[in-house]
Amino acid sequence: MLDHFENDMVVINDDANSDSVQTDDSSRLTTVENPTLITTTNHQVVKLQLNATSSSHTKCCVCRENLRDHAVKITFQDRDFIFLSRNIWIPEVARCCSGHLINNLLSKEAVDQNKPFSIRYQELSSSDVQLLLRKAQTLIEMARKDLVSMIQEILMMMNVVY
Repeated sequence: MLDHFENDMVVINDDANSDSVQTDDSSRLTTVENPTLITTTNHQVVKLQLNATSSSHTKCCVCRENLRDHAVKITFQDRDFIFLSRNIWIPEVARCCSGHLINNLLSKEAVDQNKPFSIRYQELSSSDVQLLLRKAQTLIEMARKDLVSMIQEILMMMNVVY
């Protein structure tokens, strides 16, 4: 489910010799006359229906056990990775058992064990969405590089020149 709360319209003019920005009387249409500049006049917000873990300070978001003395906050890196790879939103306030971490990041087992607890409606700004897209692109690029390296190693082990 995707609801738009405000509509922004951005028009890009490919005239590279101009750097002006014009806004019409309604302040809803912005004309950007520099192809490298993208500007919006209003902040768009989308409300997404997301699979989410629990967001408790008393229950672990991974194993759902009662948290004891060593509860830790999930890092933004782990929250982003799980959202982008498993489609599970982990709220910022979520905590987990310290035993689920290796070097301050969730272990592979903890990532795999993470399951949705509920459906959550989360508002994201346009800049949040852009940031998530950039992070997804980075993850894809890292995975591509890892795959190329792995293929090269396999070919070297098979004595095949790549």
